[in-house]
Amino acid sequence: MFRSSSILIISIFILLSLGKTSALFNARIPCYDCTIFPLESPWNNYYTESVPLAARVISMRHLTVKAGARPCVPSVSYGFNGANAWVDLGCKATFQICYVEGNTREVSCESRSGRQATCSIGDPPCQKLESVTIVRARSNLPCVRGFSYQADRSLIKVSKGCRAVFRIGCLVCRNR
Repeated sequence: MFRSSSILIISIFILLSLGKTSALFNARIPCYDCTIFPLESPWNNYYTESVPLAARVISMRHLTVKAGARPCVPSVSYGFNGANAWVDLGCKATFQICYVEGNTREVSCESRSGRQATCSIGDPPCQKLESVTIVRARSNLPCVRGFSYQADRSLIKVSKGCRAVFRIGCLVCRNR
């Protein structure tokens, strides 16, 4: 027992140290892929972009930093949220971004006078809901997941004055 678990741990360490994480993720996350993706923070400002074919980004690391750019620091000057990758503070780099395959949809949903509203996320419903992010808030009242909005594979429900455009990430496995 000790020998087989030691071999497994050593194998995982070797895969991670070589950057060969796709075999490890494929065993646990269906419909997983990676891409090389350049991003630049214009004039040291925040910039976000949807990752093509992604329902949810699961990892991001910089491969090369553009000459003359400011340092790229994870969670400070670059990161991800839902199916989007972002850069800030002058970070200009090429990234390896790994993601769960799928597509995104934008859905507008508004709670008027504090009443609950239910909005369809489109047809067909998601095979599996992978991510929900707010693209644009349309109210002064906050939209907080679990408090003033919730989502499942076919609906978004908003309440307490939450009005926003949401980006929904749906799992869609590509044929390989």
